[in-house]
Amino acid sequence: MYTKPQIKKANNRYYIEFYYRGERLREYNGSKLSLQIFPNRANTAKERTLLLQELKTEFAKALEDNWNPFTGQKVVPQKEMTLEQVITNKLNTISTGNYSRTYQAAIRSLGDKILKFLTKYEKKATLEQLETQRLLIFLDKFNSSNRNYMNKRQYLNVLVPGTIAKTPRKKYAEILHQTYEAEEMKAILGYLKENYHKLYTVALLTYGCFVRPHEEARLLQKYQIKEQKIFLSGDENKGKKVRVIHIPDYVYEVLLPYIDNCAEPNHYLFSGEPTPVNFDYFRTQWSRAKSQMLKAKLIQKNQTLYSFRHTGAVKVYRQTKDAHIVQQLLGHSSLTVTLKYLRGLGETNTLQLREFMPTL
Repeated sequence: MYTKPQIKKANNRYYIEFYYRGERLREYNGSKLSLQIFPNRANTAKERTLLLQELKTEFAKALEDNWNPFTGQKVVPQKEMTLEQVITNKLNTISTGNYSRTYQAAIRSLGDKILKFLTKYEKKATLEQLETQRLLIFLDKFNSSNRNYMNKRQYLNVLVPGTIAKTPRKKYAEILHQTYEAEEMKAILGYLKENYHKLYTVALLTYGCFVRPHEEARLLQKYQIKEQKIFLSGDENKGKKVRVIHIPDYVYEVLLPYIDNCAEPNHYLFSGEPTPVNFDYFRTQWSRAKSQMLKAKLIQKNQTLYSFRHTGAVKVYRQTKDAHIVQQLLGHSSLTVTLKYLRGLGETNTLQLREFMPTL
């Protein structure tokens, strides 16, 4: 819950630093503890050192005595939760939180499995009492591939905090996400426009506006589109940040009939009704269309509806060489996510290394 207080210095001022519930705190004197300890008022270095040591000791004693620095009150220790309660609480938090259905289903499935795996004694024990060997035995059930193991290991760490530190990593081969070449794009979009117009519109939104097809595009409502822009609040997109997306002319022209078809601001674009099309609507549409396009040799096996978003991201990165711009357009929560995304597309390495290739 907290770290041991340490003596620090910044801008010629001394203070005590510690973390409490993940937040860093700096205390320059003993006022919070109702103590007359003011190290920075000391007349000599020796006096200041003694006062700093005293201040450090007093804060350490207060924290050990369950003192809360935010409220200034002593915290009454609560009974530690059982492992079963920890897992159940995490499952409830995920199921009611703003997470994708795929993520929720994966966590829920693993939660059911770990609860069935644990003995009655283990369920009633605390998190710290769970033996590492038992975690290893459970994770061994998902050894069909290193990727599957690592995915389950990460999900398990959500349900049972500390799992990642206690269990080994396994290397797996990264998958290169597929993009579309210009001629492929032309042929595929032409086919979708002729046979699956809603899917065609979603593909354009995914490519030109970088919205995610199954959540952001599917759940677009009339009121979210103003002045040829899409406005998404933090709880309406995966990045959890407000996104304002410019709609290119070629996308807006196709989108206009859907906007006009919505009688009310809260109607969904692709249903024209107060309720959206079902969660699997575009997955089903894409599955049918892709099967037909594979037969016609218009598309490759590993190319997906998300490949339109990948293709747009690659095009922007090649034009700008700026990952920060790509991050803003994709709506990623951090630049780290974007760099990982671009590596998955094989972009960051190839562009950085190209100028160093040997010449003849």
